Amino acid sequence: MNYDDIMALMQEAVDSLYRAELVEEAIKLNKGTVLLGDNSALDSMGFVTFITEIEERVEDKTGIEFVVVIDKLHEFNEENSNLSIGSLILFIESEIGK
Repeated sequence: MNYDDIMALMQEAVDSLYRAELVEEAIKLNKGTVLLGDNSALDSMGFVTFITEIEERVEDKTGIEFVVVIDKLHEFNEENSNLSIGSLILFIESEIGK
């Protein structure tokens, strides 16, 4: 999976959250969209559900068991106070590329 594939997968996941009324308005993702931290597009329940959706979708697309370990994600992104879509995509690429 490349950057664009993962971005499309994430947009599908956030659209699913909107359809399930877990977010109040539709969100058009870009690499700077904040997922966790100040001005986050998602509340805590939305974030957890989003991550779960991503794990399932990555696994379905790749056949690779994929779990986001928050400690590993934090270490990957520790220089930033917020977690953005772009950072999460780079993290996923690094994890599934192993």
